Amino acid sequence: MDEHDVEHDTGRRAGWRQFRTYWFGHVASFTGEWFTNLALPYAALSINDSPFFIGVIESAELISTLVVGLYLGHLADRMSPRRVLITSDLVRSAALLTVALSFAFGAPPALLLVAVAFVLGAMRDFHDSGEGVMMVSVVDERDLVRANGWFQISDGFGHMTGSLLAGVAASIGLVVAFAVDATSYALAAVAVVAMGRVQVNRSESGVADVPTEGPPEAATSWRVVATALRRDNRYWRVLTTMALTNVASACFMGQFVNFADLELGISQWQVGLTWSVMGAGSFLAGLWLDRARNITPRSILAAPAVMGGGLIAVGQSHSWVVTLIVFGAVGFVLAWGAALIAAMRHASFPAEIQGRVAMVTRLAFAMGIIPAVLGAGALASTIGSSRTFIAFGTLAAVGLLLGLFLRVTDFESLTRPQTTQ
Repeated sequence: MDEHDVEHDTGRRAGWRQFRTYWFGHVASFTGEWFTNLALPYAALSINDSPFFIGVIESAELISTLVVGLYLGHLADRMSPRRVLITSDLVRSAALLTVALSFAFGAPPALLLVAVAFVLGAMRDFHDSGEGVMMVSVVDERDLVRANGWFQISDGFGHMTGSLLAGVAASIGLVVAFAVDATSYALAAVAVVAMGRVQVNRSESGVADVPTEGPPEAATSWRVVATALRRDNRYWRVLTTMALTNVASACFMGQFVNFADLELGISQWQVGLTWSVMGAGSFLAGLWLDRARNITPRSILAAPAVMGGGLIAVGQSHSWVVTLIVFGAVGFVLAWGAALIAAMRHASFPAEIQGRVAMVTRLAFAMGIIPAVLGAGALASTIGSSRTFIAFGTLAAVGLLLGLFLRVTDFESLTRPQTTQ
């Protein structure tokens, strides 16, 4: 092994240590995030007993991507990733603390919940943009699939524990749920501080925590992003398939609270346990990806197949046992798909456009899920939750057909760049 190889391996190990420090903060924040995912729908129902209002709250969080997502992605590419991550975590902590205090002194106004949901969505976009830059800066290219597998492990763990504890906390009071979530984001910010300085090479546009005052056109032009996306023949096809499939996830979000109450007749802690099982599926997917060396392209099509069939089964059976099985399977395939798309993005695009590519990706998902959550709420109010689940299950199956039409199974690897000439 020559001197260059030794230095490269040393840098690889140092980068992984930084990532591991950040990962512990990611566990804390994602655990708390599932407090919000359960607490917000119950908070909405406590103010306005309507499944449509749940859709309004969820859409407010998602609409932020359409309104400010692209700008935040551009801003994240110009800033230090540490500064982006710390800012987004602290703002989310403050927003959730505001809701907790509002419930402590009485029911908060509906507009406050809508505003907080919007802020949470915007800061999630900002955070994910900075996270993309951080990932390609500290994690060696050979470790990207593994690192994204670790994210799914932390997401799965947070999903399991956060959902279960949130169900218990919501039974005690919404103040507790929102306060715990606010604390989790503060802990995540501490982890980012602890990981130390992030060295980012930005194609002569600035380095690490010293942003440039005048970046060249190549680092700021959206034309560069559009060209990069168009050239990666693999990425946009898989993204399109998963974006359509993700529309059906509206039924696994706040609308499940309404379905659980009216159709399954289960309590808050049982709702938390159901989401916890979904997190267990995500956790298992992360463990699998941690050991994976190559991913077969056809595996991405498991998401629309499982989601479609699962939603139809849940809507038809009215069985909590069936629901638990379906949620576990869906948690696995969604985590698998999310990790693959993230690994593809990190491996295929340079650091200076990671934030904007992340926001284009989130925008593609938002354009489908925003009308989906509103539509799910409206449908549940008119035709009932069970029929809504069946309808969205049928829609997920269309994602499977789209993936076959786009021939995503033709690629040799989902984690190796493949471009058109």
